[in-house]
Amino acid sequence: MTYQLAVARPSHIDAMVKLCISAYEEGPEPATPNKDKVFGYVNDMVRDDHQLALVAVVNGVPKGLIIGEVSGHAFADGLVASDTVIYVKPSIRGTHAAKELIEAYSAWVDRIPNLIGSSLGISQLGASTQYLDSVYRSLGYKKVGYTYMRTTR
Repeated sequence: MTYQLAVARPSHIDAMVKLCISAYEEGPEPATPNKDKVFGYVNDMVRDDHQLALVAVVNGVPKGLIIGEVSGHAFADGLVASDTVIYVKPSIRGTHAAKELIEAYSAWVDRIPNLIGSSLGISQLGASTQYLDSVYRSLGYKKVGYTYMRTTR
């Protein structure tokens, strides 16, 4: 299936909320996601030029996404970036969509001034874990617990 990566737009928000909820439901966390909270978060990320919200689109409909945040470090001068969600619907798994979304996140991170470090997470332990592990490592991330970290120092 052919997809295109695109910067998320307000018209994508409803579909992105569904993707985020699917990602959450496929993960190991037992709590039920709050759709209003997910909507508010996705809406904020899409509309904030300092954050990253990308979608993999098929026929105009988002089928995958990555959302990344940048904020001030809690204890040191400088910025840190982290992903909140990486998700690709089963209909486009097996393509390079996940890898390309992750590479786009990494390229975005590389453009952030005064960045101390960045992280990527694997929220689900499953078949995708080994694949994501190899993609993350190829981009210079090191595994620290369930998170992958890359520092700029």
